[in-house]
Amino acid sequence: MGRPNTETKLAEQMLRKRVAHGDYASYPLPSERQLAEELGFSRQTLRKAVRSLIDQGIFRRSENGRLEVVSSSPDERAKPIIGFFRPATLSFDSEIWIEAVYGALEGYQVIIRSMTYEHLSEAIIANALDGFDGLFFLPPAVMLPDWLLTRMFAAKARVVMLDHDASAHGVRSVSVFPPASELKLLEHLYQLGHSRIDCVNVQPVDAIIEKRIGCWQDFIRKNGLDGQLLTLSGFKRFEASYQLIKMRLQDGLPLGTALFCTTVAGALGSMRALKEAGLQAGRDISVCAVNDSGLAPYLNPSLTCLRSPPRAVYLRKPVAWMLGKESWDSRDTPLLIQAEEAPLFIGESTGRPQGKDR
Repeated sequence: MGRPNTETKLAEQMLRKRVAHGDYASYPLPSERQLAEELGFSRQTLRKAVRSLIDQGIFRRSENGRLEVVSSSPDERAKPIIGFFRPATLSFDSEIWIEAVYGALEGYQVIIRSMTYEHLSEAIIANALDGFDGLFFLPPAVMLPDWLLTRMFAAKARVVMLDHDASAHGVRSVSVFPPASELKLLEHLYQLGHSRIDCVNVQPVDAIIEKRIGCWQDFIRKNGLDGQLLTLSGFKRFEASYQLIKMRLQDGLPLGTALFCTTVAGALGSMRALKEAGLQAGRDISVCAVNDSGLAPYLNPSLTCLRSPPRAVYLRKPVAWMLGKESWDSRDTPLLIQAEEAPLFIGESTGRPQGKDR
């Protein structure tokens, strides 16, 4: 006789945990049938658990009969929900960002939801903008549409854009690479004596990549250097840079004595292609990258790059703002927080040019 009551309480506890962890802040509540299947209970047991949660004011039934979350339990109601949204494609950099978010939130009583998205119009993003208290958003490598930026500005959630400057649209942003920091890399290659510096890019061109390419173009023009923009699509990014350099070497096409890579993917694929051709990065052709994603010192050869400072430091104010502990008004603090400098790490992948340009 006690078993149904025990199962009902267990189903109720499981639903409570889902609500407490913000599961339905970005997803609508499924039907009772689907909930019963997901939790492994009979529909009768699930219905009793739902009825109990409705009586407690945690669930309610809308006019169309669908279940809705009213709030979590009184003990959990005060916990804000902070989301971290990143593209579904894996990247070293997104892992560094999420570690920084968790580090900045350490010590706060919050619910953290780390989620991925496939495209910008997904319902999960819209639901999070309306259902979460704060949202760190790592954008994909495409130009962000105005409708999304406008939506973020007007959202209930307090949104902070990571690694992208959306402050012109009123969206608070954090960037760890200050403007023209790429000049440190280019100046390093120039001081080594490189007169032809090619730019390797296998990343879709968004605002950040566009600025990196523009910085390289301005530098070689102002200093009277030669250089060519090398791009290739149709492959995954590491493979694209590998195939790009491999094919140029096989076809006898000219290649600079130095390669300025907009991302670490461009550098790693390039260095592999050089090695297979019997060339050594740093001795025969220098290779550097703007962002090493934390890999530079551990590669062989180590990679010359710009290294971002500890990112959690730059997320402390955004966290305090999301939680209502500090203001973040453009009259007091710029809507874009960015590092003052990106340290230059000089690895083994760059050196003085040997002989003439290839």
